Amino acid sequence: MPDICVAICTCDRPNWLGDLLDGLARQETDLRFDVVVVDNGIRSARAVVLERAAAGALQITHARLRDRGLAAARNRSLSLACESGAPWIACLDDDEVPGSEWLSALHARALETGADLIFAPVQPEFETSPPRWAVAGGFFVKTGEIACSSNMMLRTAILPGDARNWYQPAFGVIGGEDREFLARLERGGAQVATAHQAVVREHIPAARLRLGYMFQRGLRDGYAEVTILRQAPGSPGSRAVAALGIAAKKFGFAHFHLAGAVMSRAHLASAVADTGTVCGIGMCLAGRSMRFYGAAGEGLPVDDDGAIAVSLDGPPPMSARPPPDASRVCVCLCTCDRLALLPALFAALEKQTLSGRLTVFVADNGRQPADAVVAACGGGALDLVYQRVREVGVSSARNAAMARAVDGGFEFLAFLDDDEVPETAWLEELLATALSERCDIVCGPVEPVFARPPPAWALAGRFFCKSGDTLCSSNLLLRTAALPRERNDWFDAEFGETGGGDREFLKRLVAGGARTAVARRAVVREHVPDARLALRYMFARGLRDGMTDVQILMRRKPSAWGVWLDASGIAVTKAGYGLNHLIWSTLRPGRLASALSDAGHVCGIVLRLFGRRVRLYGRGARPGAGGI
Repeated sequence: MPDICVAICTCDRPNWLGDLLDGLARQETDLRFDVVVVDNGIRSARAVVLERAAAGALQITHARLRDRGLAAARNRSLSLACESGAPWIACLDDDEVPGSEWLSALHARALETGADLIFAPVQPEFETSPPRWAVAGGFFVKTGEIACSSNMMLRTAILPGDARNWYQPAFGVIGGEDREFLARLERGGAQVATAHQAVVREHIPAARLRLGYMFQRGLRDGYAEVTILRQAPGSPGSRAVAALGIAAKKFGFAHFHLAGAVMSRAHLASAVADTGTVCGIGMCLAGRSMRFYGAAGEGLPVDDDGAIAVSLDGPPPMSARPPPDASRVCVCLCTCDRLALLPALFAALEKQTLSGRLTVFVADNGRQPADAVVAACGGGALDLVYQRVREVGVSSARNAAMARAVDGGFEFLAFLDDDEVPETAWLEELLATALSERCDIVCGPVEPVFARPPPAWALAGRFFCKSGDTLCSSNLLLRTAALPRERNDWFDAEFGETGGGDREFLKRLVAGGARTAVARRAVVREHVPDARLALRYMFARGLRDGMTDVQILMRRKPSAWGVWLDASGIAVTKAGYGLNHLIWSTLRPGRLASALSDAGHVCGIVLRLFGRRVRLYGRGARPGAGGI
C-alpha cells in the first residue's frame, strides 16, 4: 500500500503533463507513492502516461472520463486515490512541476502539525519575459495561505463518506469547486497547515500575460462567487442580495485600483480583474452560462465495456484514411439575393474530397430567383436540388432545406452560408470528426476574406473570425437522428428576420442530450463586403444579438417578469463591458468597435422588451444589415 497517492486532473495538455510526471519521477524520498491521472480532454494523454510508466520510475493509473469539467475529474481522481488505500492524497494541476523534495516536505509538515489539509506555495514559470505589472502585482504567485487544490495534500480519512458531498458538479466548467469543498472540510473540523518548502512551479503561457486575461480571471471568479452562494442555505433572494454585496465591494475596489493606475500598472490590472468579477456576478445572476474549464466537446465516446474509445494521437491524417462516401451527407444551402457569390461556392463544393456525387439542397427565398445560376452550376460531381421558398426569413429557408435532407434519407446534413467558400477537405473533416467523436453536432472555423484591405480595428478585434467553439450554422454538420421528430420544433420562425435562430435551435439540441465537437481543420472562408467594415455595422450586429437574447428568454421563461429580470441583467453586464471597452478605445483600435457592439446589444434588448423589431435578414431587410 502506498504512503501517498498523487492525484492529477488533465485536459488537453499532454506536453505539460509530461513535464509534471518527469518532476514526480525525480522525487527524492523514501515514501512509497502512486500516481493517478484522470483525463477528460478531447484527446487522450495515454501515450504520455505510457511513455513515463515504461521508464519504470512511476506507478501510474490512467483513467479516461466522459464527464467534462474539473469537478467531475477531481471526484474521479479522489475515488481512484481512495481505492489505492493511501492514507494521504496529494493534488497537483497538470501545468505544474514539483521540486525534488515536494512530497517529502508535504508529508513532513503533516506529521509535524497533525493537520488534515496541507497547502503549499506555487511559483510562476513564465513562458516569456513577463510585463512589470505581472511581477509587481504577484498575480501568479500562491503563498499556500489560501485554500486551493493546485498544490495540496489531504488526509484520506477526512473525505465525506458519500462521494456526492465531494466536489460539486455545479462548478464543473466554471472553477471554484476547490474553494467550496475545502471550506466545507474546514467547517467540519479539518485542521490546516502550510508547507512553505513544498514548492511547485506553474507554467504561465504568454496568453496569460495580458490585461484581457485578468478580466477573464475576474469573470471566472464572479461566476464562482455566485455558484458558491447558491450552494449555501437561504432563499434565492437573500443569496442574490449577498452576490450584489460582493459586486458592490469589488466595484469599490476597482475604483480604488483605477485611481492608483497612474502610479502602477499593477493597480490597473487589479482594476480590470475586479471589473471582470462584477461582470461575472451580473452574468451569472442573469442566467448566462460560460465555460472556463473542460474540453470543447459534450463528452467522450465510450465502448460497450466502459473503456474510453479515443485514439492516442487523434484522428489519422487525411492521407492515412479513405475518404468517406458522399452518399452519407448532403449540403443544405440557404440563399437570399446573393447570386454573384454562388458560382464560387458551388465550384468549391465540386472539389470536395469525398468519394461519389454530393447532393446540395438549395433553398432560395430572395427577391431574385437563383434558379438560373443553380442550373448553370449543376452537373459534374454535384446533384443540385433547387427549391423556391415563399416564406421570408432565414428560418423558413433552413427548415425547407432540412426537410429535403431528412426526406432524402441522409445520415448527416451540412450547413453553409451563401457568402462562404469551403476548403476542399471541409466535408471530409466534418464527417471524420463526427464519426471519431461519435457526436451529433460538429462546428468548424470561419475565416474572413475581405473585399478590400480592412481597417485596423477589424483585424485587431478578430470580429469576423469564428473559431468553431460557438454554436452557429455558418459551418455546421448535424446528425439527422438528433433532430426533433416534430418539424415544428426545428428552426423557430420567430427568429427568421432577426437572426439567432441557429443559436437557439442548437442550444435546444444540446439541452436534449446532443453531443458537440469542433473540427479545427474544416475551414470555410466568408466574403466580408465593404458595408461590414464600418463601425455602424458593429452596432447593428450588437442590436441583433440583443434582440436574440430576449427572444431566447421569451421562449424559455414562463413569466414576463423572469424575462425582464434576466434581460436586465444581461443589459447591465453588456453596459459594463461597453464602458470598459470605451475606456481602452484610445489605446486599442478594436475596443471602440467592441464598445459599439455592446451598446447595440443593450439597445437590442431594450427594443425587444418593448415589443419593437428590426428586420436584419430576408427580403426587405435594412440596407447593409442583411446577412449579419
